Formats: sequence, C-alpha cells, structure tokens
Amino acid sequence: MPAADPRRVVLVAAVLTCAAASAGPPPMPAPPAPPPQVLIDPNDPDPAPVAAAAPVAPADPALVAKGHRMYKDYCQKCHGVEMVSPGGGFFDLRTFPHDDKARFVNSVTNGKRAMPAWGGVFKSEDIDTLWAYISSYEAAK
Repeated sequence: MPAADPRRVVLVAAVLTCAAASAGPPPMPAPPAPPPQVLIDPNDPDPAPVAAAAPVAPADPALVAKGHRMYKDYCQKCHGVEMVSPGGGFFDLRTFPHDDKARFVNSVTNGKRAMPAWGGVFKSEDIDTLWAYISSYEAAK
C-alpha cells in the first residue's frame, strides 16, 4: 500500500477540525413558559396591605388639571377616558380609595399584576400629580 501524501493528511485533518468547530455546542433547551398573566381585578378583596392614611384636603385645581393631562398621556389607554374602564380587567380608578395614596404610589411605582412599573418613568412629583387627579374623582350622588 502506498504511503499517504502528508499534505493530503493535513488537509483532511483541517477540514474535519473546521467542521467540528462550526457545529457549535448542542442547542439549549427552550426556557420555561412564563406564568400566565393575571389581570387586575377591579373588586380585589385582598389589596396589598398598607397603613391607613389620614384624610387629605382636596388638591389644588391646577394640580388636578395637570394630573388629568398626564393621565390622558400615560394612563387613559388602559384605564379609559375619564377613568371609565374599557373593560378587559383593567382597574376602574373611579373606585380607588381616596384615603390610600400609599397603595396608589406603590402600584404605579412597582406595577401590580398586568400593570407595568412606572417608577423608572415618573418622578415622585409626577405620581403625586397623577394622584391629585385620581383622588379628585367624586361619584355622582
């Protein structure tokens, strides 16, 4: 049997090495599916516990008007025109307890269920301005 040409042996070895390297590692398994998204229940019987706040005097009308403009820009898409929920499980902000600003701040800042966190978008003063509008709602008597 004739001896193998050394150049041919090197070429075959190089081709096999490249083929093995280009195959890469085996594919990673798919990550587990995220848990199903839970919609906000407008009648949530178990809201996050917060300390009861003292009643607050009505907000300055100019601050309420500014909060209304912010609401239109950022909140109306999900929570509806003039806080009238369009359905779909979005919280009806007209029913938000006026004595629970801490809960509102926490929900806006950190998000809650399907609502995203807005803490990276709004400053504390912006959330106070939105609260002025939300807490200004009075149900028809």
